[in-house]
Amino acid sequence: MNVLPLQAVAAEQAGRLRLEKNPFHPADHRIGDNGVEVEAVTIDGVLGERGWPSVSLIKIDVQGAEERVLKGATETLQRLRPAVFMEVDDSALRTMGSSAEAVLNFMFSCRYEAHRIGSHGACRVSKAEALRVCQQGTYVDLLFRPAE
Repeated sequence: MNVLPLQAVAAEQAGRLRLEKNPFHPADHRIGDNGVEVEAVTIDGVLGERGWPSVSLIKIDVQGAEERVLKGATETLQRLRPAVFMEVDDSALRTMGSSAEAVLNFMFSCRYEAHRIGSHGACRVSKAEALRVCQQGTYVDLLFRPAE
């Protein structure tokens, strides 16, 4: 297994963005209008530059910018078909101009199925059920696996 640390944010296109840092919680930084300027990369760009190495899992927890990351990973999802473990928070997504419905529509349009992780493992859920759970006012961790 190879790990390549990058000092950048993942987004829908490469360039420069601002990262708003939360001084009280190191896992709560987010893309925003203020903050420090940082490099932005796409997952497709990072993997394409490296010759499309095999990727089995992508984890996304980016405080509402999940759709932006996914749009920069479209070719990766189509070409490599990795599982995607993602936090879906409708409220956070809405602050970024997206929604849980948009994220679910995107993943299902890429021929992925949603699964909830519980004490008995992963259980597949319909798009309607996933959306219902995502709109209950808190975040939900979902595992997306390629549909067979």
